[in-house]
Amino acid sequence: MRTLHLVLAIAALSAASSATVTISQPSAPTATSPLKVSATSTGSVRILQLYVDGAKVLDAQPSTLNASVPLAVGLHRIVVQSVSSTNQISKAVTYVTIQTPTPPPPPPPPPGTTYSNLQESTNWQTCGNCGNGGATGRVATYNMTRGITTPAVDNTSTSAQFSIGGPYPYTNAYWYIKNTAPKAPVKSLVYDFYLYVPDASANAPQGIEFECQHTVNGYTYNYAWQADYASKTWRTFDFVNRTWVNTVIPFASFTPGTWHHVTAEYHANGNNTVHDALSVDGVRTVVNITRPAKYTGQTYASFTNAFQLDLNKTPVPFEVYVDQMNVTFQ
Repeated sequence: MRTLHLVLAIAALSAASSATVTISQPSAPTATSPLKVSATSTGSVRILQLYVDGAKVLDAQPSTLNASVPLAVGLHRIVVQSVSSTNQISKAVTYVTIQTPTPPPPPPPPPGTTYSNLQESTNWQTCGNCGNGGATGRVATYNMTRGITTPAVDNTSTSAQFSIGGPYPYTNAYWYIKNTAPKAPVKSLVYDFYLYVPDASANAPQGIEFECQHTVNGYTYNYAWQADYASKTWRTFDFVNRTWVNTVIPFASFTPGTWHHVTAEYHANGNNTVHDALSVDGVRTVVNITRPAKYTGQTYASFTNAFQLDLNKTPVPFEVYVDQMNVTFQ
């Protein structure tokens, strides 16, 4: 009889102390900090406890545990255990690796104004050699042809051919479009296009230039780059002193027979132009070059984007193609 009572007592004690602990979070082997831990228990439980790497973090209600735990990057051992009224312990164990969180993507830029596919525009004008100060001296022969399908970047647009020739060395050809002008100095300005140099023109240029020029409040802001084949550098223009200045960006000539993507980023800072960065074929170089705007006293706002070709000392005639030319400003 005593034996029967003892067996029944042991069975009752076992039933009273039996518990099951289930961890529902973390549910994956990797996570970011703070780590969310969720667990539940069934059976006779007095308290739930959370341990991380052997150290107790907190005590929770008997049946449910929810916690957010800051953890360092690396592997961690997570234990949730239940304690019964008779101090019987049941536990569940999992391992999780805390990873460095992926930074959120940058916010989209605020809406701006974009003039797109400018190479297809019928508003291109030229002033011959006006890329030279005062447009003096001998004049090259030059031409622009729109609506070209080969070469072209893809089937969404057509390219434009710019060509220059003539017997006079170091002459240039300058093309520009008059756009509706921003009423204040720009917060940001992006000049973006694709350039194709044919095999026959691979080594012919002296330089290939592009710019935007904005006059507002009596000041002219000149945003310009030159790919200079002679010095093998990218250069920016000092509009006040009318001279090109070498930058730290080397220029190894454009590989012929393929499209190159060129993106220039700028902004105005007071009465200064700032060349923020230049990207060529996806390689972005931050330069932060400041050039002073020039006070001209012009009473009306104007805004142009331009493209220029320069003959070398030989001179050798050449041509290039431009596609998907866009100007965006805020």
